[in-house]
Order: sequence, then C-alpha cells, then structure tokens
Amino acid sequence: MRIRVGYSQTVDFAGMQRLLDVDPTHPRGFSRFRRAFLSGRIGRGDFEIYTPDKQGFTAESLGKRMPFEIPNLSLFDRDLSKATIVFYIQNEKGWLTDEALGLVITDEFHIDRFKY
Repeated sequence: MRIRVGYSQTVDFAGMQRLLDVDPTHPRGFSRFRRAFLSGRIGRGDFEIYTPDKQGFTAESLGKRMPFEIPNLSLFDRDLSKATIVFYIQNEKGWLTDEALGLVITDEFHIDRFKY
C-alpha cells in the first residue's frame, strides 16, 4: 500500500475533511483535494487526520496513533509547532504535486499491512 504523510499549518480537522469530501459542484463529484493533487479516489477508510496532543506532534505520539509502523519521516525535520493537523492518505496513484490547498506532503512510502 502506498502511504503519503503530510501536515498543514492553516487547515484544521474539519477543513481537511471538507477538502476530501465529494464536491457536488464538480461535474464528476471529484473532491477539491483530488483535483489539486491529481490523486486517485480517496474513500473514507483511506485516510486519518490527527490533531496535536499535549506534546504537539512527536514521532512517539504519532507512532502510537498511526495504524502502521512509521519509518524515519521527513515530517519530523519540519517545524511542527504551528501545525494544525498531520494526516496520512493511502492512495496508489502517482500525484501531480506535494503541496497545494495549504497542505504539504512530506513523505511517501509503502507498507505491507496495517497494525490491526
């Protein structure tokens, strides 16, 4: 499974959900996220969105929350002190860009399975 991890300093949890939701104004219902990144279809079980805990976003806290073993992520080389969300998306298609709509994709990798 191809996984992408990213973050935002401007988009909150609800805003990210709206970006991933079907857009009724688009002729084919493509989400704003799909159009901006040229991703494939992203369904309900293909992503998770995390908000900061008391320590913010750390490798330890995200490692406990994400459903897969996280490799050494470039995400943690970024200043996440102002990050509003961190997320992962499972999607096999190649994407056009790594940054759009206030979202930044920092890592892409493959996993064999989820922890559960």
